[in-house]
Amino acid sequence: MKYLVLFCFSLMAQAEKPTTPAATEEEQIVESAECSLGKDIRKLEVQTRKAGCVLHYTKAGKMEVIASYKHGVEPCQDTLKKVRANLERSGCE
Repeated sequence: MKYLVLFCFSLMAQAEKPTTPAATEEEQIVESAECSLGKDIRKLEVQTRKAGCVLHYTKAGKMEVIASYKHGVEPCQDTLKKVRANLERSGCE
């Protein structure tokens, strides 16, 4: 009988957990850029995160964070512009 009560309580606790959407209002992509260098597609994405931002860079299908800032999205946008300019100078179109 103890196990049945614990099992029911466990199911009730799981049912009460709030569901989290895949992208919250706090984390949205606010700017992106894409270019190709040969067959490789390079992609930059500025994503808001709490009060700051994160800049993702995708190269050869692998995404990594190349910059993050705690306050505002402007620093990530500035970094995106610099990286995009470097990519364009290297022939990325």
